Amino acid sequence: GKISPAMYAFDETIRCAKGAISRTRDDMGSRPVHDGHKQAEKVLNQSLTDAELGKSDIKRCLEASKKFAECGGLSTNCKTTAERGKQVQALMHVNTALSVACYDMNLHETKVALMASLKRWMELSGHCERLAADRVKLDGVFVQDLAEMDPFEGVAPAMHLKPDTFDGENSSTQHVLTVAAVGEAILRLPHAIMNHYLRSLRLEERYEAAHKARAALDAYVEKMVNNPSLKCNDYRIKFAWLSRECDKLQRTMKAKDGGDKLFRSGEYRLAAEKYATCSQIDSEGGDAEFLDSSTAGGRLHAVLHCNRAACLMALNEYRDAAKECTAAIRIHSHYMKAILRRARCYARLDRHPDAINEYQRYIKLVDDAKMGNHTTNSTCHFDMPGDVDSDEMKKVRLELSEARRGKLEHERREAEEAAKREQRQRWYDENFNDQGDAQSRRNQWFNQEDSSFRWDPYGGRSPNKSRNRNPHAQPPPKTKPSQKRPGASSYHEEKNGYHHQHSRRQRHHDKEPKHPTNSDNHYSVLDIESTASESEIKKAYRKMALQYHPDKNKDPNAVEVFRKIKLAYEVLSDGAERRRYDAEIRINRTFRRYASS
Repeated sequence: GKISPAMYAFDETIRCAKGAISRTRDDMGSRPVHDGHKQAEKVLNQSLTDAELGKSDIKRCLEASKKFAECGGLSTNCKTTAERGKQVQALMHVNTALSVACYDMNLHETKVALMASLKRWMELSGHCERLAADRVKLDGVFVQDLAEMDPFEGVAPAMHLKPDTFDGENSSTQHVLTVAAVGEAILRLPHAIMNHYLRSLRLEERYEAAHKARAALDAYVEKMVNNPSLKCNDYRIKFAWLSRECDKLQRTMKAKDGGDKLFRSGEYRLAAEKYATCSQIDSEGGDAEFLDSSTAGGRLHAVLHCNRAACLMALNEYRDAAKECTAAIRIHSHYMKAILRRARCYARLDRHPDAINEYQRYIKLVDDAKMGNHTTNSTCHFDMPGDVDSDEMKKVRLELSEARRGKLEHERREAEEAAKREQRQRWYDENFNDQGDAQSRRNQWFNQEDSSFRWDPYGGRSPNKSRNRNPHAQPPPKTKPSQKRPGASSYHEEKNGYHHQHSRRQRHHDKEPKHPTNSDNHYSVLDIESTASESEIKKAYRKMALQYHPDKNKDPNAVEVFRKIKLAYEVLSDGAERRRYDAEIRINRTFRRYASS
């Protein structure tokens, strides 16, 4: 990264080479040229070419630095898409500069800071480990008179980390260091990078490696502080962040394990709260300068969002579960488990087109992985498409076919509703087409031949009609309190209990039961009254589901019946959906009465 000395050296190379070639030609004159002179001139011309290429590399590095500054430099807070785009461009320019000045530690620190700002923790850890493996080559070089220039002062030679660790690495797989090598790698990084590398190990759920790196740093700081000859008493100040990061490591592991235990025990609400608490750990403290939102990214937060989605799905809160899946997919766009759960949430929310798209995307990723056509830049390395087995794929394809059938059914219902709305509008236009204001429409309504009041629930036979009864008619005989039915304890019990129960029993007996396939009314499907309570709805659903489940009922229509039973329960068990459905029933009933009159 020493631009000025490098440019001076290349200029001097060009000047000396040109001068040597010129003097050689002048000295030779008309004498024959020997092979030695030809070889010397060839070497000098090659030096000229190399120097010109070196100057072009320097110009390219300077141009990349200029463009990096135009992008706004390093920003620790990417809140908008535009700011994030600028940071991505800045990272590209830093990579260009590093291709020329590959040992410029300032550029490496800038690159790591940019990746932390963009929450690319897996790339960050990989870059740090490659840099550390490359710097292992310097072990044993800075000795004797070069000891004062040793960049790894107080660091023992590496035993597990090798310079060729990443040689021949396949770009389709993410190669990581062993736990023992991580403890040696972190000590060979610049101090400004160490905290980001340790955090990336935690956010990528490499907890054992993170503990090893923390222990190596603790021992290194203690050694530097207790060695008076090194004069490094300010190391405790430089590594003040270490205690905070260790605390976050312990709290993260404890909170996530607690959420997993709660989920396995069926405490889904508490598990979701525990996962949310774990996701908020990185947004606490004064060293969260690169964390501008509730999620810090990385494998940890993708898994936390996906686990919260599983908890919310178990609680039938599919809308919120879909949001959690989306948050996980934003972190890892090919997170297979999150894609599948979001598809299932969309299917439960009757968002069938979205569900079909998600299922098709899931299947395409798996098929591409089996054919070797997967993309490496967005692959989720902890939940890869190639890990999906055939049984899971059969289940997904079956769910896709069910989503397609649900879409057709939804379109059919939408068409029916549209026809009903059109019929209502046509009826309204025929009756009120010539009326200009609301009062005129009211007068036309009440002046119709049928004078029965539309709001009268008794259809013109309300108790108010008793005023027109024959005044000479004999009133019905009153029942004496002493005349009780056998077994009745009091007159009120006979009046309020027996007759009420008898009437309910009679209505229930007179009601003709309907087969669930013969009605689209959810109450008729579950064979319950419209005034049924939540417990009665749940009891009826369990009874009907047990009777018509396709695994126990071999009737060809059992699948369709079970689907209607399931849909009816989903609507009636949700308070808001049930109120909306009841209102729709009342509107349709009123419209039919009006149309018939």
